[in-house]
Amino acid sequence: MDTLTALYERQGRVATLMRGLVDKAVAEDRGLTADEQSQWDKASEDEARLSNQIQMAEKLHGIDEQALNAVRKYNDEHGDHALRGNPGERESEPESKISKAVRNYYRFDKEIRGMPLRAEPGAADSDEYIAAFRSVIRGGDPGRELRAAQTSTTTGGGYVIPTGFRVDIEVAMLQFGGLRKVATILPTETGNPLPWPTVNDTAVTGRLLAENAAENNTAVTFGQITFNGYKYSSDYVLVPIELAQDSAVNLEALLARLLGERLGRVTAVDYVTGSGSSRPNGIVTASVQGAVTGGAAASNLDYNDILSLVHSVDPAYRVGPKVGFLMADATLLLLKKLQDAVSGRPLWQPAIANEVPPTLDGYRYYIDQAVPAHLSASPTSASKVVLFGDLGKYMIRDVMDITLTVLRELYAGNHQIGYVAVLRTDGDLLDAGTRPVKYLQATA
Repeated sequence: MDTLTALYERQGRVATLMRGLVDKAVAEDRGLTADEQSQWDKASEDEARLSNQIQMAEKLHGIDEQALNAVRKYNDEHGDHALRGNPGERESEPESKISKAVRNYYRFDKEIRGMPLRAEPGAADSDEYIAAFRSVIRGGDPGRELRAAQTSTTTGGGYVIPTGFRVDIEVAMLQFGGLRKVATILPTETGNPLPWPTVNDTAVTGRLLAENAAENNTAVTFGQITFNGYKYSSDYVLVPIELAQDSAVNLEALLARLLGERLGRVTAVDYVTGSGSSRPNGIVTASVQGAVTGGAAASNLDYNDILSLVHSVDPAYRVGPKVGFLMADATLLLLKKLQDAVSGRPLWQPAIANEVPPTLDGYRYYIDQAVPAHLSASPTSASKVVLFGDLGKYMIRDVMDITLTVLRELYAGNHQIGYVAVLRTDGDLLDAGTRPVKYLQATA
């Protein structure tokens, strides 16, 4: 967490600088000077770079936490002395090989990535260290026989993990699924059609009655939205038996995550732009137009467009923890460059601290790459580039959880193991007729 803390602190300093430039301009009732604008642009680039670094560091921290959880699990099952050594038993009970392997791993934690990890001086049974260490990281029984990688030796003894041996694997990352972070998730045990009642009584008011006058009958009209359980598959992956046996990586955990991300990518598109026919009804499809961009070409997205979009949504849907913007990253880049038409100060405000997220006109924003991006050089009239409103009104129905199936027998003749993940889900906007989310449409 030291690296993360340092990144958070650097991001905070950059944000403080940016906010200071804006506050000074506001206090003096002017826009940014050329020098201040240059400082702002440079700080904005630094903030974006730090945000990416923080995202990657958080992901690496999660991978390291997985290894630590394996150690904790071993402690729970075999007693704390197995890994840390019980002072009362050290003289009578030799320290286990798994204890030494894990202890050495974390003793040289600075060398975890890309460097061999050393055993204690005099250690000669590094093959057994490797087998024990690999087993605990994979969540298995340290007594289980595993094929160990070739061991290198030095004057001081063998390596716990030889050169070229890795516990981690580099995984390519791609942003997706920002809507799911803010949508309302409804887990269900079955996939039967789930009706969700709606009612819109906003056009009806009470009435003033004269003395002894009769009451009127004014009906309430109900509607419903039905959530189904559409099935998505990750496609299957075949893994050679040799790779499963020889790898130090927890392959099943890794594949479960990768296949889950495949499902995340395909469903993310439908949650945003799905047609609603035999698939989820996307938030773009379900929402209505709130505003249209003005101007032409590179200047056709401005501050007034954002204000028009915000105020096209009823004030009842502009207050709440999940109210905000949804857009692609390319659109956010354009919005970061916008300035208040009156004061000339930037519309986008950076985060001062990790707990306080960056905002746009005072509202949070969420990035989802499935939202059509606004391309300043060639926008199209079909592009619905920014959504705003109560994003929590978009509901995602998950039937149970992602199911990972391991096909050990089906491909055994080819000495392979098959893996496939399946998810049943649906999504729709809970709109009773007063339009909780609207979009900004680009003009060509």
